[in-house]
Amino acid sequence: MRFLPLALALLALPSTARAQADGASTPKVAVVDVRKLMDGSARILAVTDQMKKEQTDMQAELEKIQNEVKQNMTMLEGLDPRGKLARGIREKVVQLQALHDFKVKAWNEEIAFRVQTAEKELYNEALGIIATYAKEKGIGLVHKVDSGPIKDQETEHVDRRIDGRGVLYIDPALDITADILKLLNEKFAAEKK
Repeated sequence: MRFLPLALALLALPSTARAQADGASTPKVAVVDVRKLMDGSARILAVTDQMKKEQTDMQAELEKIQNEVKQNMTMLEGLDPRGKLARGIREKVVQLQALHDFKVKAWNEEIAFRVQTAEKELYNEALGIIATYAKEKGIGLVHKVDSGPIKDQETEHVDRRIDGRGVLYIDPALDITADILKLLNEKFAAEKK
């Protein structure tokens, strides 16, 4: 399945060669690095900054719960572990730890949802900007690429990253990522006004 894009590209070669032989102009080709769009997007950075601010509040709330757990654990010292008071304190500790775990899980889900939503919106917006840009510049094909080497710290899903790369080399002159990123960020800045 991973060779399908290559096979389709090879099938297109004869028609391209025929068009050149007939004197027809070959459509321009360009590439966009979607990862660079995501990393450099003012929209994504705004979401990330907002979440960092909210994370400070969440950490304070979680620390408050942890401190309450510690206070209750301190109160348990010296009590008869079978006594009613000790049992009540242990129940309170279990409830506090469950609340802490729930808040952490809910926060992580919220982060994932907001980042995915922002990335989806950016991607869909980028598609429109890319189409307009390509038409204006006479570009007939814009290919999505993932450029650059796989970094040492990127250990998860390396096989997917390798399989997902349909292009192994790009002439930098074909890369329109910076232009698209500039247009996306200008549009975001205009929306914020």
